[in-house]
Amino acid sequence: MVYVIIEQRIIDWPEFEHLFRGDVERRKIIGSKGAKVLRDPNDAENVVIYFEWEDLDKARKFIAEWDATVPWCRCRVLEEVFSIEG
Repeated sequence: MVYVIIEQRIIDWPEFEHLFRGDVERRKIIGSKGAKVLRDPNDAENVVIYFEWEDLDKARKFIAEWDATVPWCRCRVLEEVFSIEG
């Protein structure tokens, strides 16, 4: 398994949650095995997302298409940090 970790600062949690949940089927189709979203209890805008992927190529494709597939800019501020583990 391969893991993608994304850290973001979210300014509009309800919008993020709506977009994220609406993207579940697309992620499954391209190889996602699931995701977990964690919010910092001391800073609710700080979010870390852990994705599990079938393989490295599918994880890389997901990252490459991240901004093009869903309008994340509607809920996000500051830069993102992407990591691939596995």
